[in-house]
Amino acid sequence: MPEQQNELERIRDERRRELFRQSLDDAVAESCSEIGDSTTATLGSVGNMGERDDFLSVSVKEKEKEDKAARDKELKALEVKIKALEEKWLTNSEEMQALKNKYDELNSKVDALERELRGQSIYVVRIEGWGARVVRL
Repeated sequence: MPEQQNELERIRDERRRELFRQSLDDAVAESCSEIGDSTTATLGSVGNMGERDDFLSVSVKEKEKEDKAARDKELKALEVKIKALEEKWLTNSEEMQALKNKYDELNSKVDALERELRGQSIYVVRIEGWGARVVRL
């Protein structure tokens, strides 16, 4: 039983060391990535880290500021597009109303002409074959 206990503790210790090594490797990789991605990181600034320990946080702040400026610019562009679409919609609505009014006017003229034609006696002569036929509309 004590042998199994010792084996179990050895496995746990080994696993802890492995996790610790992995976390260190991850931390180093992340730091290298942040330095590589940093807009302010240069060989000179890395060498002078004692003078400027906050250079990573400064670059993050600068990045956030740039991101906000980009978002604001995109938002402004979208607002301009929306305004243009609203104006176009308004123009189209006005044109549609004008077309509808013109249609109603023409339709009323057609109705008036039909009423006038019904009120008059119009005769049409149709010639069919050897004879002629008179038709009243």
